[in-house]
Amino acid sequence: MEQNNLFDEVLELPNPDVQQQFNDLVGLDNAKGLLLKEGRLLLNPDLLSKWSQKFHKVTLPCVEGFQKRPPLILFSGDVGTGKTALANSFGDPIARSENIPIRVLRLSLITGGRGAVGEMTHLISRAFDEVETLANKGFTPGKKPRSAVIFIIDEADSLAESRDVEQMHHEDKA
Repeated sequence: MEQNNLFDEVLELPNPDVQQQFNDLVGLDNAKGLLLKEGRLLLNPDLLSKWSQKFHKVTLPCVEGFQKRPPLILFSGDVGTGKTALANSFGDPIARSENIPIRVLRLSLITGGRGAVGEMTHLISRAFDEVETLANKGFTPGKKPRSAVIFIIDEADSLAESRDVEQMHHEDKA
């Protein structure tokens, strides 16, 4: 895996420093609780099916809808509200509760490249391929995951802004 070229930082969870970072996030209790629930359900969607069967004796359509959604959580908000710290650290309590290792990969902003046509698309595609390969190693259909991956693209809008917009190919702008 070419992590050194594509990723700024690789965190292995659980990690006591990251656990402390998560615990130090104050004023975000509702967001943290919701994020942990959604993270666990994305990691193990059978939990929601079991809940539905237990309380409704059937798998509800909303459960099926949740299970078909992409495993994506998008953070947005004002500068300084804790988005990056939360994205970096919410995997720690999940790693602890599920008793599995979780790797956090942060896309390098240097990945923007030199500005060649299609280069941005190629580099981001490579990063997604690396993440998918790593994530698939911890997953066997029908079984509890053995590991998980959190892929962070922080300040995604700045990936394109770091290059001269006028010189960019239309696919890179998109």
